[in-house]
Amino acid sequence: MKEIKQGIEYKMTILTPVHVGTGAELNASLECVLKKENLWIIDYDRLLSDPKVDPQDIAKRMEDRGFKIHRYLQEKALSAKALAKYELPNKLISGDGFPNRIIEQIRGSLFRPYIPGSTIKGAIRTALFWYFLKNDTRKLRLAKELLKNLRDVDERYLDDEIEKVLFGKDPNYDLMRAVYVTDSTPFSTKDAGLRVVWVYAPSQTGFVKKIKTLRSGRTFPLKNYAEVIEPEQMCTTTVKIDEYLFSDICERELHFRNRYEKIKIIPQVCNQFAQKLVDLEMKYYAGFDELTKEYDEKVAAPVRRGEFVLQLAWGTGIATKTVLELIGDPNLVENVRQKFRRRGAPLFDMVHTSCGGRVSFDRRRQTLVCNSCDTTELILGKNVFFPKTRKIAFENGKPAYPMGWIKLEEA
Repeated sequence: MKEIKQGIEYKMTILTPVHVGTGAELNASLECVLKKENLWIIDYDRLLSDPKVDPQDIAKRMEDRGFKIHRYLQEKALSAKALAKYELPNKLISGDGFPNRIIEQIRGSLFRPYIPGSTIKGAIRTALFWYFLKNDTRKLRLAKELLKNLRDVDERYLDDEIEKVLFGKDPNYDLMRAVYVTDSTPFSTKDAGLRVVWVYAPSQTGFVKKIKTLRSGRTFPLKNYAEVIEPEQMCTTTVKIDEYLFSDICERELHFRNRYEKIKIIPQVCNQFAQKLVDLEMKYYAGFDELTKEYDEKVAAPVRRGEFVLQLAWGTGIATKTVLELIGDPNLVENVRQKFRRRGAPLFDMVHTSCGGRVSFDRRRQTLVCNSCDTTELILGKNVFFPKTRKIAFENGKPAYPMGWIKLEEA
């Protein structure tokens, strides 16, 4: 296997649907024409330059809530395909419903989707985060102390103080400065697809689609329509270590050298972390054959020398769940959970996978307890998991894929 310090080009294979968002959503009524097998995203510059289109007329029509771009194109005898920025395969079936909004995939020139190097590097960083804590009892003890003294903060910044201990006090002293990851080469526009992604949760009758009930009594399904890069598609990326930052001249200021060997084994670290995630998810999905089969056949398949797998981007859950599971102190986990409240409710719930009941920490008995079946002595990572729900991509009307798994192998 080549040394990563020399810079290695990796062939990337998409194992399960990947969505890297822009933060924007497409308005399906105004921007999309959805047919049985295709979705076209309309280019309004092209549309408005067509002689059949009166800009003032269409602007006035769009003020009507009932405006549908596909009907307007039919009325004007215009081709959606000819006016599209891009098209992608439609993976929805009639039972999936029609989207109001579609979560947009990040794209480069010519609207070709890609995976940013920062997204790949972030997944590598999470694996190293886990590895450093697992193998350094002093830093793990310090992480526990930091979490005990945690104040009410945004969940996105939960691990910031721990990261400063593990990687460096600020971006200038961050060990990950030494790791470069390029953006992936672009995929074809047709390598992406439109999928429905449901939120699932365990219950007494097995895994069920999550339905949210408002105070008014109105209910709505927790699902997203998303552009995703489809399984089995391929591209390349390059990972390189900046040797200069480990030189004598930099060592006096940065003090990176004692972690050099750990940085060199990024593929092995990522595989160890991925195996930990797979083990946890296989326990979580026990009895959910569609998902356990997918993990068995694709994600958990043995990797050859020079290969590694990562889970990244949207729909993969909170990275901090693995850190808290590693810490393994239910009292501390409960303390962290109770810190995160939105409108008086915990941000993420622990769930007893046997019955789907919510789990809390009984401080008097010093044990995790299921509030539904009253089972005690529960164990985080074995029969108790959080967050309670998972996002699952559908195919042909059935749950099919966990989100965000890729494999990298030396090109």
